[in-house]
Amino acid sequence: MRTTVVGSYPKIPNRPRPARLRLAINRRDRGEITDEEVAAVQDEVTLEVMEEQAEAGLDIITDGQVRWDDDQTYVMRALTGVEIGSLERYMDTNTYYRQPEIVGPVSWREPILVRDFQFAKEKSRKPVKAIITGAYTLAALSLDRHYGSRENLALAIAEALRDEIQALDAAGAEHIQVNDPMIVRSKDDVRTIRRTLNSMLDGVSAETGVYSWFGDAKGLLPALLDTPASVIGLDFVQGLDN
Repeated sequence: MRTTVVGSYPKIPNRPRPARLRLAINRRDRGEITDEEVAAVQDEVTLEVMEEQAEAGLDIITDGQVRWDDDQTYVMRALTGVEIGSLERYMDTNTYYRQPEIVGPVSWREPILVRDFQFAKEKSRKPVKAIITGAYTLAALSLDRHYGSRENLALAIAEALRDEIQALDAAGAEHIQVNDPMIVRSKDDVRTIRRTLNSMLDGVSAETGVYSWFGDAKGLLPALLDTPASVIGLDFVQGLDN
């Protein structure tokens, strides 16, 4: 049995630890420090959370997604055909995200997560897992002004993310986690879910996992098992039928 972290680290730590990252972002927004200075703080906090995971004895660690504003915008803002819009509630929670707006054909331009992964891998004494949000979830939580259907949008995003996942694979990522919570909210769209995951994970040699939460995967499991993913992550808190 191997242990790992699935979710992202909170941006504000428990007291008495100072909220260095949040304070740095606030200072940047007020024009008091530069983006480069914020990036330096992000690196420091990333090292801190990685060491915490290693000290806890986890077998596979992550960078904590310290640099991510939310699960949607960090990846989507780097793709063509996407603009970042208004704040929207994230599912049934008290957190919010900037909703991606699809204004043209979606495509991959350049590596998005590779630098983050390489930094973590070089600094870690444990294997590091890369994390990316799934194309189906990104499509479901975006405002589509171009494709006209969730299926077409999800498949376009999947094709773009396949390039990103292959770039992570080439950079030495041995473990890649796909966060796809919206699949359990869309069980009637199982065909598109399976096609999207198959497209994203095609030709990847790394161990890949698909993780869902906010509900059970009842009725989806056969489709998930019919994808290249070697790990299926299930929610045993809200997904009692799992």
